Amino acid sequence: PGIGPSDYLYLLKQDALPLEPDLVVVQLFMGNDVSAGAPVAGPRRWYDADSYLVAIVWYRLQILRRAKPVNVAEGAEPSNRTQAALAVRYPWLTDPLLEHPALGREVFLQLELQNALAVCAPIDGVYEQFFEMLAAIQHAARDVPLAFALIPDEFQVEDDFWEEIVRKSTQPLDRDRPQRLVVEWLKARGGAVLDLLPLLRAVEPMPDGRRHVYHLQDTHFNA
Repeated sequence: PGIGPSDYLYLLKQDALPLEPDLVVVQLFMGNDVSAGAPVAGPRRWYDADSYLVAIVWYRLQILRRAKPVNVAEGAEPSNRTQAALAVRYPWLTDPLLEHPALGREVFLQLELQNALAVCAPIDGVYEQFFEMLAAIQHAARDVPLAFALIPDEFQVEDDFWEEIVRKSTQPLDRDRPQRLVVEWLKARGGAVLDLLPLLRAVEPMPDGRRHVYHLQDTHFNA
């Protein structure tokens, strides 16, 4: 969390390639990984995707508030707990409706709206810079095979959330634009690509109509 394509390039050079890997898999989030360093869509606000320090500070304070002292003996237990034992500690594993939100609703909506405007609206300069960084990653890998996994943003998977984003947007949005452009670019350059969007959309919705494959009101990838 908190890094983007330029950091992936650094990690590839400094950490991955010295290990002489048989394959490197680069996971790309079809949200702020694409728009990192690109022009901001719409008016700047304190909570937009390029200056959301207030939201992040609030988020981390909430983590500290909910945190419990570490039980050293418990922490030393084997990590191969049963599913039932994990469900006792993390009840939302079996019932996502019990999960607590990471961010306030309005802050989360504004962050996701900025992501949607950046990657789903026809704004100049967003994908050009992103593709330049992908080209640099491919060049740095040289003969080491690269594969790319495309992780969709939550508004691309949850239909009701997408409708809410569209209602708030001041521009027309193309929901599948990121995958269409990135898959085409990668395949044209011989890149192996796994698009997770159809796989996550294929998850059967729960009784409330949502798939719950993402943490609740959280900017990280998925649950």
